[in-house]
Amino acid sequence: MKALIIGGDKRQEYMYTFLRRKGVECDYVKSEEQKNILNNIADYDTIVLPVPLSRDGKTVYCTDKKLILNTDDVLKKLMGYQTVISGNIPLQSLPSGITVKDLLSDEAFVVFNAFLTAQGALCLLLENTQEYLVGKNFLVTGFGRVSKTLCKVLEQNGARISVSVRKQKDYITAQSLGYD
Repeated sequence: MKALIIGGDKRQEYMYTFLRRKGVECDYVKSEEQKNILNNIADYDTIVLPVPLSRDGKTVYCTDKKLILNTDDVLKKLMGYQTVISGNIPLQSLPSGITVKDLLSDEAFVVFNAFLTAQGALCLLLENTQEYLVGKNFLVTGFGRVSKTLCKVLEQNGARISVSVRKQKDYITAQSLGYD
């Protein structure tokens, strides 16, 4: 396998380092200076794009803004024998024959990712405070997958949780779970 990782954030960097350590031949396009690698995109079996692919519907997501790539331009360069891994991939923009792994359409991935995100939020909280969680009050905004998971993790650590929501169904769900 020869992989090309494009754009993204620290997760993409970590993946690149991890794959290299495992002996996988791969390259990583993360800055304007490396864009020329895209001219040889046909040399790669697997293309790993950010999750989500784009936040604005036009450019490949990249947190550090050192790389600005038009999403359609990148997708048009792909070949029918390649595998593309990303999230929220516009299938109509892909050439035929491409194998697509859209992580955001994989419910197991999305649920596990919510757990990891909630866990990361808790780690940041614990790293940046000298306080303990038992008996502390927390306000969690929203009640999507990540927020629900965060509420549960905080609750398991003895915190009291209030939830701020917009939807009536989320309010009723939060109340039924014992959150204010």
